[in-house]
Order: sequence, then C-alpha cells, then structure tokens
Amino acid sequence: MAIVRILWLFIFVQLALGSWSCPGADAHRVYVFAWVEGETVFTESYFSSRSPVVHGKIQVFDLSGQKLLEGTTDSKGMFSFNYKKAMDLKIVLDAGMGHRAEYVLRASEFPEKERENNLSTQPESPRRGGAPGKQETGPGIPEILVGLGLIFVIMAVAMYLWPKRRT
Repeated sequence: MAIVRILWLFIFVQLALGSWSCPGADAHRVYVFAWVEGETVFTESYFSSRSPVVHGKIQVFDLSGQKLLEGTTDSKGMFSFNYKKAMDLKIVLDAGMGHRAEYVLRASEFPEKERENNLSTQPESPRRGGAPGKQETGPGIPEILVGLGLIFVIMAVAMYLWPKRRT
C-alpha cells in the first residue's frame, strides 16, 4: 500500500512540475514583417521555425479598414508592392488553417518623398535577413526532464497494473 502512495505522490509532483515548467506552445506561430526601401514596401512572412510561408494571402488595408490591395507570397515568403503616398498601412497575412498575423507599417517609416495615393504590386524581391521573430530552437532541459519523467510514470503505472505471473 505504501508503494501506491509513493507512486501517486510521484505522479502528482511530475504533473505539477511539468505544467509549471513548460512555456506556452507556439510551434506553429506565423509572423509577418514589413519595411520600406525606396518606393517599395517589402513583406516577409515566416513560421516560428523560420520556414517561409509559401502562397500565403497578403492583404493591405489602411487604418480605417479599406482594402487597398492583396496578393500572395512567393516561395521565399516574400511579397512587395509600390506605394505612391506614405500612410499608415495594416498588412494582414493569412497562412491558412487559422494561422494569421498582422503588421502595422507607420507613415513615419516611409521616406520623406510622398507620392499620389496609388498602390501596385511588384514581382519577387530580394530577401531581407534578420527580420525579427522568435526562432524555434527545440526542447530545453525542463522539457526533456518532464518528458523523461512522464515516460517513467507511464512505465511505473503499466508495471503496477500489469498482471503478475505466479510460477
């Protein structure tokens, strides 16, 4: 009977440590980043693993919610368009299956020279390196220990519940 109490105590401690030590999961989080170079706005879209969002739907809105243009990302997760007038833009990425990200590009990020209010899409652009985002690095020490502890608990419960052979 004492071994059962020790086993349940171990299970409780393992579950408590596991739920408190593991950070929230964002393995499939998607990011969109935008910047201005010359007369062109570039966007880069990627998952937390830094893999590009291929054929993701990009929509560009003004801050009042009016859609200005839309397009899709290329094989490198890039999309670009020309602008004619500096204004605040909300760039929305829909990567499918509920993956969605937004980025607000402020008018202050545009060069001083303003143009008439008109946007047009432009083909593939060079990839900008070092866009901000959280890179997935794999499990850390706490996650590994929790995983090993969980395996141990499952094996202990299985051994306890498995019928004993009497010879």
